[in-house]
Amino acid sequence: MTVNGHRDRCAISGIGATRFSSDSGRSTLSLAVEAALAAMVDAGLRPSDVDGIVRCDMDAVAHNDLAEALGLPELTYWGSSGPGGVAPGGMIGQAVGAMVSGKASTVLAFRGLTGILVAIISRFGVIGRVSGRTLVGRRIPFRVFV
Repeated sequence: MTVNGHRDRCAISGIGATRFSSDSGRSTLSLAVEAALAAMVDAGLRPSDVDGIVRCDMDAVAHNDLAEALGLPELTYWGSSGPGGVAPGGMIGQAVGAMVSGKASTVLAFRGLTGILVAIISRFGVIGRVSGRTLVGRRIPFRVFV
């Protein structure tokens, strides 16, 4: 038993991911929905069981958009963590905090990135400039200034 009595009160019970591709032709939101549903199936849950969402504030998918797409009826907690590399630990910490405090009983923690965004971040880091360069075998049709 830990000092606060929180040991074994929370668990990561399901994971989900999409197929990795250089150009799926799908929106980041549709990919996030697919991964979230796969995680719920893996955990033996239905969307109606989820009452909390945590995301990375650098990602392309907002928690309210994912909640609407999944048809989550009763969100009692949502949060964002970031940036980048520290996000997963922060997201899990927020999810645990929401559950231990009673704000939520089942929290979906997700990342919503496209391959092109990952390529930009990994190539240029947090500070960089991309303008029509070729990354991951394709030309970027937009400009990113960070």
